[in-house]
Amino acid sequence: MRLNDFLLVDFNKILRSEENALHKAGFDNLSISEAHTLAGLQALTGEKPGEAGGEGVSMSSIAEHMGVTTGTMTVAIR
Repeated sequence: MRLNDFLLVDFNKILRSEENALHKAGFDNLSISEAHTLAGLQALTGEKPGEAGGEGVSMSSIAEHMGVTTGTMTVAIR
């Protein structure tokens, strides 16, 4: 098996695992991309799920933390 094939198979297994975890947690209306965005925001702000916000975080700092452009992050947040 080529490395690319191996990585693709493993990636798909991880994706299915994430989808199953979201489903079991009752987040059927949340996409994997949205879950990753929320996890990135949580990691950046240090807040736990359900906590009221602390200091504001700029869109550009969120985008930098997530490794995407500010425009991409803006679209993901909307």
